Amino acid sequence: MSRQSEIYKFILLGAMLAAGAPLGWLLLRWRTAAVQGTSPGRWAAGELLDSADLYAYLWGATTLAFSLFGGWVGWLYDRLYDRYSNLDHVNQDVRILSLTDSLTGMGNYRGLMLRFQEELGYPLQNSKALSLIMIDLDHLKQINDERGHLAGDVALQRIAHAIQGALRAGDYPARYGGDEFAILLPATHSRHAQQVAQRIHEGIRTQGQEQNGLTVSIGVTTALISRDLAPQDVLAQADAALYASKMSGRNQTCVYRPKGSKKVRFQPARRGG
Repeated sequence: MSRQSEIYKFILLGAMLAAGAPLGWLLLRWRTAAVQGTSPGRWAAGELLDSADLYAYLWGATTLAFSLFGGWVGWLYDRLYDRYSNLDHVNQDVRILSLTDSLTGMGNYRGLMLRFQEELGYPLQNSKALSLIMIDLDHLKQINDERGHLAGDVALQRIAHAIQGALRAGDYPARYGGDEFAILLPATHSRHAQQVAQRIHEGIRTQGQEQNGLTVSIGVTTALISRDLAPQDVLAQADAALYASKMSGRNQTCVYRPKGSKKVRFQPARRGG
């Protein structure tokens, strides 16, 4: 709603309230006049004719005063409305920044956890699957030590670009921390999650990053959403698969496969390069 329309609205309201002044005076005169034998209508008509100047002054002066006051209230309302509207935009911007990694433009750990809770909070339908991919930039410490931390930041940005180019609509990528990334894939089974992981490997190779010494190790896990499922459980599974990928020679994908109640096995996916 525009400021002008709000000011006019309050001016009109003030003008309408101003009619109460002459009417109030007329009622006060009726109660104190002690009129007997005269109808109220006839008395009011006579009173208005006899004191026309007074009632015209009361109506005109109060209308002007109340209209000016209403205009000021409308102006003040608009100022406050604009200020709080801007504050809402600022709060939205701050919230976005609080959920975004400044280096890569991806989500951060907090954003990932919030998205996780949203996915787990959806109504359970047909045992919907959810997959998580954990990615580690291989040998980031070596890059930082040999080329400097600026080169390490550039490497993280290049990997983030390759990751984003491999995702589908609805996937949520985040920088998990340090040299690790995480991708939440809602309504995704293991086979499709592995395809996303493979596209990441291929994207890095296609962009020539492997020639620059940039490769990634990936861990993939899939879980069925249930009331007992916790984000920490899924993260632990993906992290275990990522660890297996790194221990198996890096630059590959391993998939978490539960077998029995405690034992797990890892299935290395085709190497990306």
